[in-house]
Amino acid sequence: IKPTNIYSLELDNNENIWAGTSQGLLYINRTKKISKYYSYTDGVGQTDFNYQSSHKTNDGTMYFGGNRRLVRFNPKKILEADKGLKVNIVETAHRKRNEKVFITNHTSKNLNLTVEKPELKLTFGLENPLEKASNDLVYQLDDSKWTKLENGELTLKELETGLHYLRVKHIFNDDRADILETTIRARYPLPGSILRWLIIIVFFSLIFYLSTLLKSKRLEAANLKLEKQVKLRTKEINQTNLDLKKSNETKDKIFSVLAHDLRSPINNLLNLTDNVNFLIEKQRFDELQQIGKSIQKKTNHLKSLIDNILHWSLQQQDKTFLVDNKFKIIGPINSTIKLFSSLAEEKNLTINLDVSEDHTLVTDYSAFEIILRNLIYNAIKYSYHGGTINVISEVIVNKKLRISVIDEGVGITKEQIAVIKEGNYHSTLGPYKEKGTGIGLTLSKYFAFEMNGHIYLSPNSSRGCKAIFTLPLAPSGSEHSESDTSVSRKLPQQSIDQ
Repeated sequence: IKPTNIYSLELDNNENIWAGTSQGLLYINRTKKISKYYSYTDGVGQTDFNYQSSHKTNDGTMYFGGNRRLVRFNPKKILEADKGLKVNIVETAHRKRNEKVFITNHTSKNLNLTVEKPELKLTFGLENPLEKASNDLVYQLDDSKWTKLENGELTLKELETGLHYLRVKHIFNDDRADILETTIRARYPLPGSILRWLIIIVFFSLIFYLSTLLKSKRLEAANLKLEKQVKLRTKEINQTNLDLKKSNETKDKIFSVLAHDLRSPINNLLNLTDNVNFLIEKQRFDELQQIGKSIQKKTNHLKSLIDNILHWSLQQQDKTFLVDNKFKIIGPINSTIKLFSSLAEEKNLTINLDVSEDHTLVTDYSAFEIILRNLIYNAIKYSYHGGTINVISEVIVNKKLRISVIDEGVGITKEQIAVIKEGNYHSTLGPYKEKGTGIGLTLSKYFAFEMNGHIYLSPNSSRGCKAIFTLPLAPSGSEHSESDTSVSRKLPQQSIDQ
């Protein structure tokens, strides 16, 4: 509000302020925060009012006393008269680059900012009268705030490239139909020579970038390929070293077993042979019969030992082959118990069988027999004199057959089971210093895995050890079949569990 002397104040029915001042009748809209002076040109016959000379009636009519006359008016009618004031562009003017003077153009169609014409001046006015600019106009550019126009003029420059939206209205007019809306386009194309050089620079820069990117991709692909080859070759070398190390360890173990574990049984047989010759010469045939039984026992044990060493050495070199056969388990169980009958008799052991004659498998017969032989031999080896060994077969869930060999011997600890699970060769003495090679359980767990089975070891509830292995049952009605399958899979550590 420009400086003035205010003599009297009144509030209309819409809480707008009306004041008698030394500059005329002042209107203030507190909601919209706008104001306007009304004077002779607006129909007010007084421009200078007296001190405290105002009054408002019940119907909203206001009276303001001035130096010359009493002014009577209805605020609602005055404000309505200000509405419907439509805004138009009176004239446009451009200023060219490097010039100070605006050139007037009386058309409002060419509202553009360019390099040659970087500034645009617009003059706005009301339709009635059209030739006169109004001081009560406001404008909005894009999403900016409404701003008052000075003398109805607006100068635009340095706009961002693109399309801009301009709105102009009378300060009291919110009717959308009376708001002037127009667009201004800012375009600043580069001069021809600069544009051509810029296109050339961009073109060659793009070629250089693409060339560099292509070379980088090729180099990256070559490095990746080389890296893969190095990793593959390193893996092959490491695997070869592991195979060589394993082969050497296997060879050393085979020689160790042959040197230590076979020498003693063979020497015993040689001694028995000498005794046989002596007894034949002396014709002591009763004693010769007892020695014959001892030779049979030691020969069976030696055969089992040699079989274990042979299969173990083949397994170490991944040269084991399995052949599926359909058979009833009662046969190999009986033959295995008969094989070790002399060892069981020496300890006065009782072997109880709870095996169904109908339990049938389709798997490798020899591998099954090796597992049985090692489990039953261990049960005999670790049993005390007069003990009992139970061999039980039963069908469990998932169509599997479980065979249990339970003894009452020295038993097995959790620590010993953990060592066996790790694949280490572990041999302990029996209660009467019986020796072993330590490869029986390892060989058994290998064949159990290859036959899709599992071996469990656990201490017996009272004393002794319980050895259990499971295998899939033969499908009902299956025919005998043979299929040679090379076994070269790595043996997992979890093949023997507690």
